[in-house]
Amino acid sequence: MHKQRNTVWLRTFASCLLMTSAFAYGNSAQAVGISGHLVPGSSVGLLNDSGSAYQSRQLYADNVLSAVYGTTGDLGTNVSVNTATYGLDKLPLTASTVTAVTYSDMLRIRMGFDRSIFIDDNGALWIWGSNQRQGGKPDTVPKQAAGMDHVVDAVLGNHNVFLKDDGSVWTSGDNRYGQLGDGAFVSRETAEQVATLSDVAAISAGSSHTLALKKDGTVWAWGSNVLGELGDGSNTTQTIPVEVPDLHDVIAVSAAGWHNLALTKDGTVWAWGSNLEGQLGDGTKSSRNRPYQIGGIHSVKSISAGYAHSLALLNDGTVWAWGHNKYGELGDMTNKGQAVPVQVVGLAHVSSISAGTWYSMALKEDGSVWAWGSDSYGQLGNETPKHQNSPVQVPGLAASRISAGFYASGALGTDGIYYTWGSNIFGQLGNQEKNLQLYPQGINGLNLKASKEN
Repeated sequence: MHKQRNTVWLRTFASCLLMTSAFAYGNSAQAVGISGHLVPGSSVGLLNDSGSAYQSRQLYADNVLSAVYGTTGDLGTNVSVNTATYGLDKLPLTASTVTAVTYSDMLRIRMGFDRSIFIDDNGALWIWGSNQRQGGKPDTVPKQAAGMDHVVDAVLGNHNVFLKDDGSVWTSGDNRYGQLGDGAFVSRETAEQVATLSDVAAISAGSSHTLALKKDGTVWAWGSNVLGELGDGSNTTQTIPVEVPDLHDVIAVSAAGWHNLALTKDGTVWAWGSNLEGQLGDGTKSSRNRPYQIGGIHSVKSISAGYAHSLALLNDGTVWAWGHNKYGELGDMTNKGQAVPVQVVGLAHVSSISAGTWYSMALKEDGSVWAWGSDSYGQLGNETPKHQNSPVQVPGLAASRISAGFYASGALGTDGIYYTWGSNIFGQLGNQEKNLQLYPQGINGLNLKASKEN
């Protein structure tokens, strides 16, 4: 395995092993011989000797390899890989092989509305596309963000949110609704730390609000709250993080537009915020300012919120969707919106999901990429711009990670190349152009060495 100079060490707390990111097991990649494709919101847990889960934690996002399970705080003598969650063979893994997390294990991608980001194998942040919100000029090729290192995740709303390996959260960009969490409403170009937050495990951003999942399983929110996006029982905008009540043991969060999803360690999904299109999955179109448990789906292992629809990936590899469906983004072979979860037709053996604006993507265990919904800008990647109300395969692409954006898509290929396609009006495809791209095209200038070697 390729070793990087910087590492993020595993941390142990009391009687559990807490993972602060997805990781390879030291030198065990060959010995264990497993891999899985995980998306934002992928979760892991800890099992006791009887096989019962007693602790669960979030994997940061878009990582290869799955979960480690231990029986004692010092990793014990019997650490093994969970099979029920990921459908992998249960293989023994000795404690001595569980060592460190390297940035080579944390490559991830994000496609936003008008810009895109990539975190390379050194924890460096690359960004391209529109920079107007921060006072800069558009970039049609990836450029490294100065002063941003040790980054393990980043998300895009009308603002930027960055998570560093020490659990700190940093923000920049638009702050008209207090979404930067600094107690003010002044937008800024330079990223600054959210002073009142620490020990954060995962982040997500809606259009004008922000979520943070702490390592203790609590969720914190700030920014716009007109439609109850903050889930605190009010509709009052907050410029500093406030805890979302009624949520415990959360292992994943996903925000988009003006609604949010949270996944708890028991496999249930909770939702709050805007519900104008039924995206909360409660059978109504009434917005909620407190979390509500969605019925009809259980054993969920991954969630993804789109602009006005939602996706859930179950342990059995099936995908369920609800909300807006004018363009077929629910994948149920209709164009009728659904206020309760319905199964996406024709999909099985799915390993990760990503919901965009009016469209959806799924990655199968075999590396094939599938997409459905709006194709106005070629974001489905099948070379024929036509809306699809059931999944269609993106031809010729084998990937390990996917990201659905506003009208542009991205995937990290198994060949170590970062592919983008769809809308490019802001240069968000990173290919030195601003032309529409109807099929995946590799871009240059990114540090993908680790993904080629692992």
